[in-house]
Amino acid sequence: MTSSAYADNNFLVKDFRIRKLTPRECFRLMDVADSDIDKIQQAGISKTQQYKLAGNSIVVSCLYHVFRKMFIDHSNEQKGYVQLSLF
Repeated sequence: MTSSAYADNNFLVKDFRIRKLTPRECFRLMDVADSDIDKIQQAGISKTQQYKLAGNSIVVSCLYHVFRKMFIDHSNEQKGYVQLSLF
């Protein structure tokens, strides 16, 4: 059972269950291929270490788009993309 402590929103929820993500689900959130996840799990790495591996990684596709927005100018689509500079 859970309840809300807010003054305007006092309610009680029964049979509410929060589930912990599995290591495979954590790796999928980090955009790791299923074949790579299978290799990690077959290597005998403990679940605790798998959670740490997934937590210390970066989503490559997300980082790709961040850097693309930072370093490529999209303002002049007719001339093509222009490489930007930090300095």
